Formats: sequence, structure tokens, C-alpha cells
Amino acid sequence: MENLKSLYEEQGFVIAESVFADDSVCSLKSHCKGLGEDRYSGVKVFTAQNLSDTLKAFCCNLKLVQMVKLILGEPTIEFLSVKTVFKDAETTYASPWHQDYPYWGGATHKLSCWIALDRAKIANGCLRIIPKSHTQNYNHAKADPAKFENRVPEESLVGMNHMNVELEPGDVLFFHDRLLHASHPNTIGLDRWCLISTYRISSIVDNSHIDANTWKQP
Repeated sequence: MENLKSLYEEQGFVIAESVFADDSVCSLKSHCKGLGEDRYSGVKVFTAQNLSDTLKAFCCNLKLVQMVKLILGEPTIEFLSVKTVFKDAETTYASPWHQDYPYWGGATHKLSCWIALDRAKIANGCLRIIPKSHTQNYNHAKADPAKFENRVPEESLVGMNHMNVELEPGDVLFFHDRLLHASHPNTIGLDRWCLISTYRISSIVDNSHIDANTWKQP
């Protein structure tokens, strides 16, 4: 646990295995499916103002929150949102390379937790990341705002080392908002559900694009 912060600062991400137990992950996936599915993008976003009690319990989970605080090196953090993201036999798209920072900006860099609700493998669309890419901003091209508005052209990443992030249910990828990431397409039709919750340090004036009232302490 002690080296999470140093690994995160060096690589722009850190992976923690079995943060959540199998039974809780299974019930969480069922709950997320019951919230409805956006078949166009595969993504639904929930802020603190419209969280269900079940989602709130996971985003405020003591073990998860303590790990976020440890990685950020701060005793007080704030919660922005959680996204349900899925791929299956019908929604199979690959997401393009991008950084999250352009979506919210600000003086502090945010941390997101990619919580695997299914086994995430290359064949069903796991994430791809570029370690150490969190040290700079990359130019993003504009695209369909309903489906990854900001994206980094593939040709600008030639020669950079890509890493596939294959996870088991309950594993969590903690990643920096400037870490370049994308995902593989789902080529076998098996479910690949995840939750992505986002946090920031609350002790620094941020001035992000996001309304200050949206952020809440977990």
C-alpha cells in the first residue's frame, strides 16, 4: 500500500487487485444494468446529486476512498461523478486514444477509478494505456460529442509503448487524468461492464470547467 503513491506519480496509474469482493461486484453490476443502458455510447454519467444509494455506497467505500487519499497524498478529497460503461454483443465499439483532462481542466489533476465488474480482456474490450504519458498535455481533435468528443490522433502516438489493462472483477485501475488511454473493441460479445468514479484534491482552488457545486466530499 505504501508504494501506491510513488508508482502512480511515476507511471500515471496503479492497479489494485480484489478491492471489491465477487458477491458485491455481481450485485453492483445487476444494479447498474437496472439503471438503463445508452446503446449509442455505452456510457451513463451520475453526479453526486443523482446517485442511487447503491452507487453512493461504492463511490464512498472506505477502502476505495482511503486508497484514493493515499495515492493523492491528501487527507481531504471531493467526488465528481461515476460512470457506468459497458460493452456487449451489440455495443462493441473501441474507444479512441484520449486524456480526460480536457473535459474538466482546472488547477488540480483528477484521479479516476476504473472498477471492473466483469473480467476485462483484450477480446471483450479491455483498456489500453500508455504508461508515463501523464506528464504532458496532448493535442486532441474534436469529434462526435456524444461519443468521445476529444481524441488524440493515432499518428501522433507512433513509437509509444502501449499496455493492455486486463482485469478481474473487483480489480481497480487508478489513473491520472492526463494518462493516455483507449480501449479495444469487443470482438466476442461477452459483457464488459465497469464503473469509473472520479475524485480531486479539495484543499486547492481548482477552477475547473465543472460547476463547483457538483463536487462533493465522499
